[in-house]
Amino acid sequence: MAIDFEAPIRHHPVFSFQKWRGTAPAGITVDCLGTITEDRVWEVDSRGFDVETEVDYPPFDCEYFEWIDLLESIQSATDQFVMIELGAGFGRWSARAVTASRKLRQLEAFVVAVEAEPNHTEYMRCHFLINGLSKQQYVILEGAVSASGKTVDFFVGHSRDWYGQFIAWAPDAKMEAFPEAETRKVPGLKLSEVLQNAGSVDFIDMDVQGVEHEIICEAALQIDRNVKRIHIATHGEIQEQICREIFHKLGWKEGWNYPCGGTVSTPYGTMSFQDGVLGFSNPRFDR
Repeated sequence: MAIDFEAPIRHHPVFSFQKWRGTAPAGITVDCLGTITEDRVWEVDSRGFDVETEVDYPPFDCEYFEWIDLLESIQSATDQFVMIELGAGFGRWSARAVTASRKLRQLEAFVVAVEAEPNHTEYMRCHFLINGLSKQQYVILEGAVSASGKTVDFFVGHSRDWYGQFIAWAPDAKMEAFPEAETRKVPGLKLSEVLQNAGSVDFIDMDVQGVEHEIICEAALQIDRNVKRIHIATHGEIQEQICREIFHKLGWKEGWNYPCGGTVSTPYGTMSFQDGVLGFSNPRFDR
């Protein structure tokens, strides 16, 4: 009787570059591009490796689609690569964008990173420095993206063990899971205003903890005019539905549509999604 072996899952074609190879001290993580992350920015314990090692492509998980969107955006960029990261944390996708642009295309890259948690913005500056980003390659905007652009109450604290800070529902709001977190007033930013100064944008990476639909609604016309591709982490069924409807109405091509809190079949295996994943590309920029 023949044995039916399941065929291994193949990586997306965008993962055809030479993987980074080298050594790394304890306390340092290196990805397949060679982007460096220090343990001090989050709660991990990297042992490093003294023997020269090749770092594999990313695992097949919910972030795999973010990798694809980023790398395909870089592949299709022309004179330079421009990216906006909303809810940037310590700027890991921005740093990867500059590293990948340099490694894969020898392209100049410029990133705008928006983050409201003050310790995270400090981590970001250090993260950009150790990854060789010059000050001409990035702008860090300290604030929370919102539909109104007004000052908001925002949760801060637990900086290393929590990257899900969000706009608070009240000035004295508390988080049971993060008892030392507190609210602080931070500047608000409209995405439409950020886009006014950015020109043509190759990629937006958005993880804004539940207000993604409001931000997309506010800036829909500017996104359609200026942005080539967008990747959205979603945090609720209503948010997902509104975002989908907006981009379908604009005529954008849907790449990914995986609901938050679901376990679904994907081209790269069955995956569980804590945050949902939506990905769209703008046909007006197709070549």
